[in-house]
Amino acid sequence: MAIQLDAASLPAGPMPLLAGWFGEARGAGLAEPRAMVLSTADPGGAPSARTVLATVIDDSGVTFHSSHPTRKTRDLAENPRACAVFGWYDIGAQVVLTGTVERLPVAETDAAFAARPRYLQLLAWAYERDADPDDLAGAAAGERDRWGERIPDRPPGWLGFRLRPEVVDFWRGPVGAGPAAVADTGAGTAHERVRYALGGGSWHLSRELP
Repeated sequence: MAIQLDAASLPAGPMPLLAGWFGEARGAGLAEPRAMVLSTADPGGAPSARTVLATVIDDSGVTFHSSHPTRKTRDLAENPRACAVFGWYDIGAQVVLTGTVERLPVAETDAAFAARPRYLQLLAWAYERDADPDDLAGAAAGERDRWGERIPDRPPGWLGFRLRPEVVDFWRGPVGAGPAAVADTGAGTAHERVRYALGGGSWHLSRELP
């Protein structure tokens, strides 16, 4: 299966297309289609990147969550600009989103935490209490004893974020190969890229060089 970029069927905005590609990735049985590489930078411009899991993809953007104060939460508090990459190379697709990250409302974050499996709720509390990284299972067991039959509250440090994209690049290429591999495979003619850029309150679509 290969993702297509049919000009006649491209939507007016990027999020329906992203949702469709995400559905293709899930349908293809990829190990973790929600995984995206999130890049942030501190106020001095020093970048860092890590993989997070997207929890919701809709017209407002892409949401994700973070447990315990981390470099990414510190970066985002001081510099909310970020970039995220979905690399679904087994189906020949990559999506890059650039924009601004905002904190989710408390009620929305509480609801997301309440929907998580109980073990992950307990683990979030273990992180909150600075658990020993070598004994997370023991720390989670301690939280289970502490909470008993009660439903765990959301730890103050468990936060929700939404990346609101301003530029979204969709890349389609040979199945099983990332963009950098196109030159080596000789499949450059199968490599396409389109860009959605937000300006004046509306999305502008363009085709870009590979």
